[in-house]
Amino acid sequence: MLRKFSKWIFILSIFAVVGCTSEQEKLLKRVESRVVDAERAVVQLKSHLRNGTMRNAKLLVQYGAYLKRQKPDLAEIIDTLQSEGTVNGLMLNNLQHRFSQAKLDSTTVARKDIIAASNTYNELDSIIEAASPNSFNMMLTDQINVLADMSDGKLSRVESMSKEASLAANKSKDYGAGSQLVGNPNYGSWHRNSNGSSAWTWFAAYAMFNSMNRSPIYYDRWSRNRDYSYYGSVGRHHYISPKQKTSQTQLDKNYKDKFSKQGKKFQSPYAKNKITTAKVSQQRKVARRTASNRRAGFSSNRQGTASSRSASSRTSRSSSRGK
Repeated sequence: MLRKFSKWIFILSIFAVVGCTSEQEKLLKRVESRVVDAERAVVQLKSHLRNGTMRNAKLLVQYGAYLKRQKPDLAEIIDTLQSEGTVNGLMLNNLQHRFSQAKLDSTTVARKDIIAASNTYNELDSIIEAASPNSFNMMLTDQINVLADMSDGKLSRVESMSKEASLAANKSKDYGAGSQLVGNPNYGSWHRNSNGSSAWTWFAAYAMFNSMNRSPIYYDRWSRNRDYSYYGSVGRHHYISPKQKTSQTQLDKNYKDKFSKQGKKFQSPYAKNKITTAKVSQQRKVARRTASNRRAGFSSNRQGTASSRSASSRTSRSSSRGK
């Protein structure tokens, strides 16, 4: 009896392995197809940037040219920000690096098991979305708005409220020049100090922001008080590598544990999306629609009440006549 039972377990395990292998082979074929799609997306994005067909890339150049005339001493950091609208920008370079790694993974780690294959597929999906002209065009709004803030109000923000309005609406703190780029792993990283706190450290190309902002930006305070950025609210889902995502998750966990020991609660900086112009506009439309519905409902109720009273009056008079 025991031998028969063992035999059936062995047979079922074979079917399970065969089934998993079959599913993994199907997924690997999808991964191979995604590699082709991702490569095409990155090549097309580079073509858009070379040909100058991306609206916000043009605007980034215009903003930079104006600001350099007003503040020539900031030419170095302005040039670096402007480069993001070209094929030499950090965002595009990091995107290409991620694609190269994902392509390599598709022929190595993705073949180990179905989970690794699924992770590689998801990363390729993110790269495709990040390389789409619409997404990349919106990502450039952060750099544009950094230049706008550096212009002391001479240049307007795009796809966002004014600095003052945004800080007020989001109950945020002004972290100075480059605020929209804080937390974006393309421009810096959170460095843990000897006291256990993590402070934002700019990469060398953006180190000038350190001299422009005297106070260090600490992760726990920034988490509570960060303002809107396209990356923070939308782009981080596609413009972050798996390794960077793991690092971000670990940083959040460390702070949650740290705060928990102190009897406090820590909330991730990305737990709640910040308000943008579009959101404010949508909220106003909803508010107006609600108010309109209430007025219509109130009017309808008044008419209904009046009609009811009129009908009641007529009924009362008829009853009187009948008597």
